[in-house]
This record gives sequence, C-alpha cells and structure tokens, in this order.
Amino acid sequence: MQTPSARHRFIPFRKTDIVKMCLQENKLGGQGAGNEVDFKQLCHMLDSVFHLEFHQLVESLKNSYTSIDPDADTRSIENSPSPPEHDFVELLTAC
Repeated sequence: MQTPSARHRFIPFRKTDIVKMCLQENKLGGQGAGNEVDFKQLCHMLDSVFHLEFHQLVESLKNSYTSIDPDADTRSIENSPSPPEHDFVELLTAC
C-alpha cells in the first residue's frame, strides 16, 4: 500500500505556468502558432475532464453522506430514502 506522501505530489507551479514552460521547450513538432493553439486547447480539455471527474466524486461523497449525516436538514422526495449508490467511508478512503 502506498504512503500518503507517495500518492500525493505537490507541483509548485500554476497550471498556466506549466503550459507556458511546456511551450517554451518548443518540442511540439512542427512550427507555427497552430501547434501552440492546439496544445493550449488540449490542456484546456484535460483540465475540463479532471474538473468534471472531481465534481462527480464530490457529488458522490455528498450523496453517500446523507444516510449517515447526524445534522441532516434535507428532505427526501420519496417516502423512504433510497440507499446511497456507494458507501461513504469507502469513497472517502479511496480519495
């Protein structure tokens, strides 16, 4: 099993700085501004995918926590609450 420090790494640069550093390496193959635009678009698409995946994880955590929330103030639209799709502790541990 990996230690927390082995699983999580810190990169001391902003995303925009990393993209700029990659472009400064100038090893995209070919010439012209088209490659730079394509690379920036790829970076934006990757950022969007990671953002969506993280959002889905947060929503899953919130939905699975409702069944064990001692301070719940929300109501269910059905007579009986549906069981969560995933176990909250398992989801949290997997993060």
